[in-house]
Order: sequence, then C-alpha cells, then structure tokens
Amino acid sequence: GSPAIHQAAINVGKGKVFKVLAENQSDKNVFVEKVTLNGEALKTPFIQHEDIMKGGELVFYMSAQPNKEIYQAL
Repeated sequence: GSPAIHQAAINVGKGKVFKVLAENQSDKNVFVEKVTLNGEALKTPFIQHEDIMKGGELVFYMSAQPNKEIYQAL
C-alpha cells in the first residue's frame, strides 16, 4: 500500500536519524512511482536493517499511475 504519512523521522542512536518521506502524496496519487534511499533508486521492494541504522532518507515518489517496472531486480 501507499504511505499513510507525509514524513516520519526515527532517531536510531549515535546522533543518526532515519527519515521516511512521501513526495507528491495525495488522495489520487496512491501508487509508488519510485523509491530512493539516500538519493539512490531502490532495485528491490525492501531495505536492510543496517540501512536504517546508518541513518539517511527513504523517499517514496507517489503517482496516480502504477509503475509496473519499479523494481528492476525482480
């Protein structure tokens, strides 16, 4: 499903913060167009625990149309 929030921040310790953002989110834009982790496009629909613990930013770019080619590694 699509993110229910526009943004969230998690303090993961050692002064690091992991942020989750949903860009262009609206009632009509319920499909994920692409996802980036620290500016790099994700190739799989998951991230690792260590990615969260490093801190950084996970961004969901939302769209009104589904992207059937979003994850290249599947």
